[in-house]
Amino acid sequence: MKAWPKCGAPITDVKAALQEAAWDLDEAFAALRKRGLAAASKKASRHAAEGLIGLAHCANSSALVEVNSETDFVTKTAEFQQATAVVAEAALRIDPAHVSGVGDINVEALGAVPLQAGGSVADAVAACAGSVRENIRLRRACRLDAGTGVLASYLHASPAPGLGRMGALVRLESASGRLEGAAAEVAKDVGAKLAMHIVAARPMALDRQSMPADAVAAEREIQRAHAIRLNKPAAVLDRVIAGRVHKWMEEMCLLEQLFVMDAAPVQDVLRRASEAAGAPLAITGYVRLQVAEGLGSAKSDFASEVAATLEQTG
Repeated sequence: MKAWPKCGAPITDVKAALQEAAWDLDEAFAALRKRGLAAASKKASRHAAEGLIGLAHCANSSALVEVNSETDFVTKTAEFQQATAVVAEAALRIDPAHVSGVGDINVEALGAVPLQAGGSVADAVAACAGSVRENIRLRRACRLDAGTGVLASYLHASPAPGLGRMGALVRLESASGRLEGAAAEVAKDVGAKLAMHIVAARPMALDRQSMPADAVAAEREIQRAHAIRLNKPAAVLDRVIAGRVHKWMEEMCLLEQLFVMDAAPVQDVLRRASEAAGAPLAITGYVRLQVAEGLGSAKSDFASEVAATLEQTG
């Protein structure tokens, strides 16, 4: 379906708006934009558990964003892919005050970021929703700044440059000072491999000290219930629970995980890279996004799917 590049609306809607506005382009565009925002608002309650991860870089920062859609079909459209790329680029320009210490971006603040083409990020997302006729939403975003180190990234299941289904960023720095020259190249190389590992291994935290306390407490209760079901003697119960929680943390902490490329602990991979770089390397930040992680799937039946398809093509 052809669309008016200025607003992304279907050509039939553009023609109707132009006729209603007596062929005044600005008035027709304003009317179409209002309709698009209204349509996006009506779709906002519909389940959106598909989408793409967008990746963008600038001189000293990298950003990842997650933009959701209702169907995988829409993620293959130029409109959706362009909107995701626009959001990722805007994440590089957001005020640092809206970025947390671990890299999470305030999504509401990101939505308010103005775009060079006019309007805001939220407007661009709404315009995409109006164009593809699905619920499109900006769910999550994050950014890392290089500081005195280097940044590396990885995208998995990428349909186009800068887009994927899963992605990760990792920052490496050195206690000995700014990473430059050959040391920076070594850090970038191992960083790219670590970003791939992070996507595959899904670490919960960098190390045991940074593990979320509520997650550790929940795992301890799970292991307690499991040990009781196995009728472990009371005298060894606490020791069994502690051992299993220890093993779980080993699997969840990035530095203790076995590296996907050679089965050595990640902390050993860093040690070898430090020797090659001639400078101590440390992971000082990382983020990982996966499309629709934790959202579940929408409950539907054949009739509702047909109705949704008719609405999208109507």
